[in-house]
Amino acid sequence: MTSWLWRAVFASFVCLAQMAAQDPVAEAKQKIAAAELRVQRAELERDQAKLAVRTAEGGDARKAAEERLGRLEKELERRSVELESAKLAARAAELDSKEAAAKKPAGPMTLGEALPKAKEGDVDAQYQMGLVFLVPRGVDRDLAQAAAWFAKAAEQGHAEAMARLGKLYAETPLLWPGRKDEGIRLLKLAMEKGSVAAAVDLGYITEDPVEKARLYARAEPRSPRGRLRLGLLTLEGKGVAKDQAEGLRLIELARAGGDPRVQVELGRCYEDGECGLSKNPGAAAKLYAEAAARGSAEGEYRLSWCYSEGRGVAKNQEESLRLLESAAAKWDPQAQWLLGSKLVNGYDDAVAQNVEEGARLLALGAAQGDIAAMSELSGVLLWGGGSMG
Repeated sequence: MTSWLWRAVFASFVCLAQMAAQDPVAEAKQKIAAAELRVQRAELERDQAKLAVRTAEGGDARKAAEERLGRLEKELERRSVELESAKLAARAAELDSKEAAAKKPAGPMTLGEALPKAKEGDVDAQYQMGLVFLVPRGVDRDLAQAAAWFAKAAEQGHAEAMARLGKLYAETPLLWPGRKDEGIRLLKLAMEKGSVAAAVDLGYITEDPVEKARLYARAEPRSPRGRLRLGLLTLEGKGVAKDQAEGLRLIELARAGGDPRVQVELGRCYEDGECGLSKNPGAAAKLYAEAAARGSAEGEYRLSWCYSEGRGVAKNQEESLRLLESAAAKWDPQAQWLLGSKLVNGYDDAVAQNVEEGARLLALGAAQGDIAAMSELSGVLLWGGGSMG
């Protein structure tokens, strides 16, 4: 580029940056412009390298030119993925902006902030009360309380409350027997009202691979989880045409978003060698560690197993126990089951036996619908010890 053109490009970026400081859509467009420029530069360098290969004289010169071309082609591929990711982010920002213009969503609220408004019938506060008990925020997790508040908000047409309640009914039948069909109905209503999470959860529940792919594709522009699951289906050719390159592209885009739920789900695929991916304990442990670093309780629980068994990482029982205790404190039901089992049965030398504390943790896991915790707790209640004792 000539100097005046570079100055013009720089000036446009400055203008976009000033707009982006107040506008997420403008920020997303700025990132697209920057990514396009990087792609153009990578294409130019790639084309120059191709010319160098054609004009190289001598075997060594040609080999060096071909190696450089290979590196530049990989760089172009990486830049192209960045551009695609920027475009997806821009699409999501535009959709979010339109929704926000129609109705500004409520931010996170504490129990003290939400309860007075919720009692007065404020629908957003009722939804926030559900989250207070589900997440939880400053209280013990209580799925029954969460469901009750989500139901109040759902009655007033709150899409995300419908989605949350539908998911609880459909995916925890031991806690809500006979409510699965009602859960699916609520998820469908929520999806039609614009809930992306509902589309992803419906895709998980349905057994029809074609319908799964359709639902994940619907959610994909705004959902990293939807993008990941669509990528995994595409990798295996389930419900959509098999396309390894497209599947891997979607998976990489989903992972690049940094959603810990995506990292855990992808880690499980690598750990088990499923979803069209080869078994790779090291990749699984790395993904779990990334999720744990972002505060994911399930990421901590699964990384704890990795350290305990030496899967993809060196064995480290001390770190394994630290992660397990942290995950249990964050209300992961599987972690509450495992730590509770260790405490009740005393089979782990690193954990001093404490039946009372173990039973408490098992009860917490059971209250969240964890089958293993329910089974273990029944042993404590019947025989005064766990089923593994």
